Amino acid sequence: MVRFRVRLTAAVVFLLLFPLTVHADWLEDARAAYSAGDYATARQLSEPMAEAGDPAALNILGVIYFHGSGVAQDTQRGLDYYEAAAAQGYAIAQSNLAWIYYKGVNGAPRNLARARDLAEAAAEAGNAEALNTLGAMFEEGAFCDPDYAAAVEHYRLAMDGGSADAHSNLGALFAQGLGVPQDDTQARLLFEQAAALDHAQGTRNLAYLMERGRGGLQDIPGAIALYRRAIELGYAGAGNDLGILLMNGAAGLSPDPAAAAEAYEQGTALGHDWAPANLGYLLSDGDASVPDDIDRAVVLYHLAYERGNADALSDLAYMYWDGEGVAQDHAEARRLLRILADDNVPSAISDLGFMEETGLLGPADLTAAATLYEQAARLGYPFAAWNLASLLLNPDNPAADPVEGHAWCNWAITRETNPEERARYSEDCGTLPESFANEDVEAVASRTEELLTTY
Repeated sequence: MVRFRVRLTAAVVFLLLFPLTVHADWLEDARAAYSAGDYATARQLSEPMAEAGDPAALNILGVIYFHGSGVAQDTQRGLDYYEAAAAQGYAIAQSNLAWIYYKGVNGAPRNLARARDLAEAAAEAGNAEALNTLGAMFEEGAFCDPDYAAAVEHYRLAMDGGSADAHSNLGALFAQGLGVPQDDTQARLLFEQAAALDHAQGTRNLAYLMERGRGGLQDIPGAIALYRRAIELGYAGAGNDLGILLMNGAAGLSPDPAAAAEAYEQGTALGHDWAPANLGYLLSDGDASVPDDIDRAVVLYHLAYERGNADALSDLAYMYWDGEGVAQDHAEARRLLRILADDNVPSAISDLGFMEETGLLGPADLTAAATLYEQAARLGYPFAAWNLASLLLNPDNPAADPVEGHAWCNWAITRETNPEERARYSEDCGTLPESFANEDVEAVASRTEELLTTY
């Protein structure tokens, strides 16, 4: 599923750093220094004012220490500065803290009740980013079920106050038809407005719609330019999106693996979870346009996994399993699958079962295979349940159990969402043999109901 929205981004720091009214010259100078990346000057200008209790200065120091801008990052010290400013009713600090406590930024404790109180207080004072935060809370169901109508209302108010995030977020709701009629034209307009405000994901979202011709004419060169702009603005996903576009080609654009690799490099540098895996693939696929570097490809797959992409480690395991791009190594494939299995990834557990069943690393062990298949099935994986059923219905298996096998087959058929796979399961094991006695038929029905109720 395409995700259009980022409710709160690093750019919020710049928007929330500064008050909405004119302050003393020191604050203007501090603002200019921070925006120019001269964090030392911003801190030096703010420190004496913070010692005197100025909430704007306290907020600036909160930003500097919380995010490690020119100093060693000190999350707690940053929170303390934010809290001191918020305690004086300073709406910008309240809004910053609302974002932090809502998202648990930088390891800060999540506290939804506190986040809502702070956001509401700041919103009451007219803070646009606090209104956007409340919109995100309603959209994401932070308090109860998602309330898209309330999200739309808050995003519109935040837009009126100049929030670029709100333009992007409302555009995402129009693109998906949540709380408003689905309208790609309106979504594209809102993303254009966000992009004009240098909003990173809004720029990426506009590129996505332009690439696909949604809400207006398809414009591949324009989409490429916008993806690159989003990368410049620090949006990691744009690097991966651009890499996919350049890798596949589109509307007269020929595939360009070398340019795709460059885009994936940028996405990887910005912290994306799929870009390193896609780059790893290019570095191991044997295409001369991107010289292979197997050692780096392996490192990249592991990096993607460390960033939360379990599929990347799975892909690497299958590379070793099949010997694609690397020397075939079933032991290494098994080691990688075991890592995923320890994370309760059902497909990896099922594949380990297949290794045991087929004896890829030694004598076949049908008991171990059945245990692994059942473990994966209990995690909701129909394919594993079908594998288990096939094993239990195999007359050559000393531990064959037709009643249990047909029950797991029925469970797999019921739980499978892919019609083709469901038909495959039904054809393979969905019909009870005529030799079954009535008590066996009843036992299958009873066990099937038990499995469906439990898993």
